[in-house]
Amino acid sequence: MKILLAVSGGIDSMTMADMCVSHSCLMPEAGYAVAHCNFHLRPGECDGDESLVREWAGEHGLDFFCRDFDTEKYAADNGISIEMAARELRYAWFAELVREHSFDALAVAHNLNDDAETLFLNLLRGTGPRGLCGMGSRTVMDFPEGPLIVLRPLLGLTRKQIEEYAEANGVPYRTDRTNLENDYKRNRLRNLVFPMFEEMNPSFLRTMESNMAHFRDAAAALEGFYKSACPKVVDCNGDISLDALKAVEGWEYVLYRILDGKGFNSSSIESLTSLVASSDRGTFAGKTFSGVEADAVTTSGRIQFVPHARARMRYLMEEMDYLPGMSLKTPEGVLLMDKDALPEGFEVREWLPGDWFVPFGMKGRKKLSDFFSDTHTSIADKAAALVVAAPGGAGRVYAVLGRRIDDSVKVTSSTRRILKFFQPEN
Repeated sequence: MKILLAVSGGIDSMTMADMCVSHSCLMPEAGYAVAHCNFHLRPGECDGDESLVREWAGEHGLDFFCRDFDTEKYAADNGISIEMAARELRYAWFAELVREHSFDALAVAHNLNDDAETLFLNLLRGTGPRGLCGMGSRTVMDFPEGPLIVLRPLLGLTRKQIEEYAEANGVPYRTDRTNLENDYKRNRLRNLVFPMFEEMNPSFLRTMESNMAHFRDAAAALEGFYKSACPKVVDCNGDISLDALKAVEGWEYVLYRILDGKGFNSSSIESLTSLVASSDRGTFAGKTFSGVEADAVTTSGRIQFVPHARARMRYLMEEMDYLPGMSLKTPEGVLLMDKDALPEGFEVREWLPGDWFVPFGMKGRKKLSDFFSDTHTSIADKAAALVVAAPGGAGRVYAVLGRRIDDSVKVTSSTRRILKFFQPEN
């Protein structure tokens, strides 16, 4: 088995690498290589991280892969946070390395503290049962070119255990000073909240580990229950039969899953659930609940979903000559493309399942459905999205208008004509 180790230079990933390579504590039969991302977010310090990881890999005779990213520019160009930009960039590159060099999996250094932090962040954002399950020691990320298997061999270890191992075995590592700052929710949980929990329960993290295992079992059982119940209550038109719904024990969860999947917020879900619960004591028909994707309308014995008539964004197109030295900086939502790189007869249309592109600045293909998920696009914005595409149905697209272009149509020094897409002011 060939494993690609994602190593940042911090204590977690350097300990993972040492356990795998120096002491064979983890996956002893595997062969390894090391991948490092330099995001250039901490001037001077990031280069020091890279040097440490490069030297360590060389000392242990491992292949070393490194890529530099202009993370801040990528985030600004694509209208996403620094954290999301770094995540997109690193996993797309890791997936590319795994494919090109035939690795069996990627190993990352998430530990039990990270897992518990993620659970609490999900709770703060609002989550269903699936958000309580933790990361999982083995997960699969979908990319257009194929799945990426992600292993988390340190998930059963606490940060304290990792620190003790590193000290006992002389593991070299670098400290990211931003982890000590409390500007981010995760850091505030890590530095302020968790220490208080551990005062109340010294075994707090192990308790959370046990809880997440129970949550996973419960989520799996609930998913099986939902899948078996849903066909009984939803007809071929997508309407919910009130009698069939209330005949199901635990119908509240079934209704929650249906409504949540259609973009209804918690307030609407609670109100409609209360109405269903009291439907035998008053008038049920004639109520409307607004969701992002559709309205839920109560009729005699049924809940019908009426899709919204959406006003799509309007875009204008302008062609211009590209002159050397011309500024390519544009306001948010304005896209510039190399006109000659677009296919003949390209069209602007709604996006379709199966559409994919290579997001600007990346090398791997990404399905649009995954792109919308990764960028936390709302259901309404996703439904209203327009793309520039080759004619002939679902397939390669060259831009998600207002959002991002395909890397193949970016403006370069050889560009002669630019196509500009923008929204009218009025």
